[in-house]
Amino acid sequence: MNKLKSMLRDGALMSERSGASQTARVVKQKKTLKNTVKRVMSAKKATKSLVSRRITPSKTKSRKVTSAKRTNIRKIQKKTKSRASK
Repeated sequence: MNKLKSMLRDGALMSERSGASQTARVVKQKKTLKNTVKRVMSAKKATKSLVSRRITPSKTKSRKVTSAKRTNIRKIQKKTKSRASK
């Protein structure tokens, strides 16, 4: 991560030093670098959340899941009851 950041910084310095013809290319490079950084970070976040969810779901999360399951079951039961009464 730090390496990427330093690369971005170097890119900024380069753009200040270089001529007009090179600046456009440098700007483009900086943009692509920024995008890669974003992509890497989002991927990290996604995997992190997935892993945390899979291994140890927090109590609130598991509670939410169980309550959702319960409500779904209730809904299904209601539907079947109404169908049966008809």
